[in-house]
Amino acid sequence: MQKHRILFSFFLIFSFIVLHASGECVSSQKFGYMIDFPEGAQIEDMTEDESIVLMSHKYFKLKTLLRVWPADKYVTSSDALKDSMKKLGAECETTDCIWHRQNCTIAMFTGAIEGTQSSGWAEVIPLPEKKGWLLACVYASSDVAENIESAMISILDSVMPDWSSMHESGIITSTFYPSSGPEAITLKIGNRKISSVLDKSDSEANQFVIDREWNIFKIYAQHLDINKAAEAPVLISAWQRFYRLTAKDSMARLSKVSDDIYMDFMSELTSTQSDNELKVAQELLTWTQGFEYKRNDRQTDKADFTNLIDVLKGTGNDCDSRSMLLAVLLKNMGMDTCFFISPQYGHAMFGIHLDGKAGQTIKIDSTEYLVGETTAKDVTIGMMSADMTDRKFWYPVEFY
Repeated sequence: MQKHRILFSFFLIFSFIVLHASGECVSSQKFGYMIDFPEGAQIEDMTEDESIVLMSHKYFKLKTLLRVWPADKYVTSSDALKDSMKKLGAECETTDCIWHRQNCTIAMFTGAIEGTQSSGWAEVIPLPEKKGWLLACVYASSDVAENIESAMISILDSVMPDWSSMHESGIITSTFYPSSGPEAITLKIGNRKISSVLDKSDSEANQFVIDREWNIFKIYAQHLDINKAAEAPVLISAWQRFYRLTAKDSMARLSKVSDDIYMDFMSELTSTQSDNELKVAQELLTWTQGFEYKRNDRQTDKADFTNLIDVLKGTGNDCDSRSMLLAVLLKNMGMDTCFFISPQYGHAMFGIHLDGKAGQTIKIDSTEYLVGETTAKDVTIGMMSADMTDRKFWYPVEFY
């Protein structure tokens, strides 16, 4: 095994890969964290103990350094980040924050890294069970860093230190858009009138994630062709990630809404689990079918997608916003949901796994998901348009 020194004074990297990867989600079994990288991320080098990892990227000229410092090396996340930047020879501006119920620190930095003047973003998060301090550092040459800043922030926002962080807003978004107070809403679902609460910052924060992730997806869409066999899988994966990270940001924001909706159904749920889930899902599907249909302006710099908070407030929306809304609300209630997208059909559908229920399904691995059509009224769960039944044109968006 050949050793070589990267020009960081504080570590040696070995050509040895043991991290676990699923798609572009890279995880460390030893330290328990996971990161959902944009499609095209590559592990360049790492140490055998997984404490140091260096990533590069095929489509973005950036690198990601992951370093787990021992828990007893630093007292605070700020100490860990400032010392790490000092070791890199970088100057930084740090911001302390509370995220995932932990004291964390984020920073912008500049410095000569590997002989190249570079700029980037970094964060330090304490790992659970005192496994250490996780430094995530994303950087690029200063002459291109501004153009790919969305990708750098997205990578840091997709860091999940444990499973319980998989359904909450990322550290950067949470810091940029802190809670600004409750906002009461009333939902009219059939004959129900359900009161709930959002946060006043939720819409702007979720839109920030959508705009950021759309900026990333556009890079793929501008350079890859869905009709070319070699390029289509990459483009589809990038599209799935756009929706996946948007949904991730929405989960906790809509948690209270999900709870309040489910509580309104509670007294009526007296049958089997599958029957109860079908009742709730069907009523919510019928509700979304009555939303105002609206396509956003198809500008090349804006996503044709209404954020889920605005959907709840009555803003016009399309099939993908509705499908994600249903999947998120019901996922928060403990149901097995996803949604499906199809560039060939230009459409999206909601999906739910219900034991013993018949209807049109799309399989993910060994699990069958009944589909739900959100834009046609009076269409029940398990029905699919006859001209959209070719399963090879449907791609799942799953939650973590």
